[in-house]
Amino acid sequence: MNVRLCLILLLITSFFEVRGQETLERRDKVNDYFEQKYHVLKSNRKIKHGAYQVFRGESLIVEGMFDNGEKIGRWNFFSPNGRIEQRFNFSSNKLEYYKPDTAVLQFRIEHPLKPGDIIYYPAKIGSSQLTFHKFIMKSIEMDYRLRGTTGEFELFNIFYLDKNGKLIKWQKKVASLNYNLVNEDRFKNFEAEDLLFTPARVNGQSVPSVIIHKSMLKTSTSRGSSSQ
Repeated sequence: MNVRLCLILLLITSFFEVRGQETLERRDKVNDYFEQKYHVLKSNRKIKHGAYQVFRGESLIVEGMFDNGEKIGRWNFFSPNGRIEQRFNFSSNKLEYYKPDTAVLQFRIEHPLKPGDIIYYPAKIGSSQLTFHKFIMKSIEMDYRLRGTTGEFELFNIFYLDKNGKLIKWQKKVASLNYNLVNEDRFKNFEAEDLLFTPARVNGQSVPSVIIHKSMLKTSTSRGSSSQ
């Protein structure tokens, strides 16, 4: 049985768990880059209920299920090349699969390590494309000195987690051959689910860690800023 068929069966199974209430299908933008397709209760159109998907262009980014506004069961999150990057079970609150793109995400374990240690990376729960995009867009506005410049910069969002996976500090770094700026920002204006991480583990023990998300920032005096 191939992976795609397994995912379809998971969605069908979840569908029967939330059947019994009339729903309406909706499709709208999450932001300028992402579009969501979902269902709401006919009796209360503010409540998501049933299958949920997010797309970037034609590429599926997120798929899962809602039950009366709550995420349930297994949710799958995909990388830009279409492979599963993460599977999280919201019913059991368990990360079941995680294979990060290490070209984009880098990790640092804030704990002494020795050969033979079993290490599990910390994880940002949800789509790395969609979730980190919110931090990236805020990072673009981090420094007025970038306005009016033309160039290409490396943009790093750096997340410091305590041993429980709680976000305790967020830094943004913009760097090029002639420019280097590190700035710390507050994250209180983000939604609670944007700040959900699972902790790093060493030999089963939760430990502090750092996640570094790397992207490219292009600035132009005529077009403003963009990130990829």
